[in-house]
Amino acid sequence: MKNKYADFFVRLGAYSVLVFIAYAIFLHDTTHIYNNQKFSEYSLTEFYQEVLFFLASAVFFIAAARFEDSRPISILVGGFTLVCFCREFDYLTDFIDSSFWGVTSGIVILTVFSLSWKRRSNLTKSYYEYYNSKAFAYMMSGILVTFLFSRLFGKGDLWKALMEENYIRSAKNAAEEGVEVMGDILILISSVEYLLFKIKQKRESKIS
Repeated sequence: MKNKYADFFVRLGAYSVLVFIAYAIFLHDTTHIYNNQKFSEYSLTEFYQEVLFFLASAVFFIAAARFEDSRPISILVGGFTLVCFCREFDYLTDFIDSSFWGVTSGIVILTVFSLSWKRRSNLTKSYYEYYNSKAFAYMMSGILVTFLFSRLFGKGDLWKALMEENYIRSAKNAAEEGVEVMGDILILISSVEYLLFKIKQKRESKIS
């Protein structure tokens, strides 16, 4: 029981660090202008989102490398977060073409589907294992926050109606990016929780 309490506070502390880092970066960006506006794609907030997606992808790929039984779903979800990273990082490839991120994303998608197809016999089993873990709940929450709620919450019409003649675009951008970062943190937490779940599962199997 004590170990469970300790585990809870360790997780709470570690995940809180991600939130405090987000706040510190957010506070920095409130006083800095990038590309003639606050909270643009060149801001530290945007860079932090890219880091979160990259880390989530790396953790899922680590799970794929370490645990063969979960490899198909780990590769697929890791590929999903890597595509998100490519999309967020598109401003670095805009000098080639504004849609070049689609090329890199396409390469990632083809690669992960190819790798998963080779291990398709374990795909259904690994999917249901992930689906029944709390990591899946974190992932669904993160996807809803990042890709749905943040977009709706950042709609210009909403903020213009709220602020009326005092409408400030940077305030709207800040709100949208802040919500999006929280969703990205949940996605990273999902990857960590899944890796911890697999480590615990393997340890228990050795004991039994």
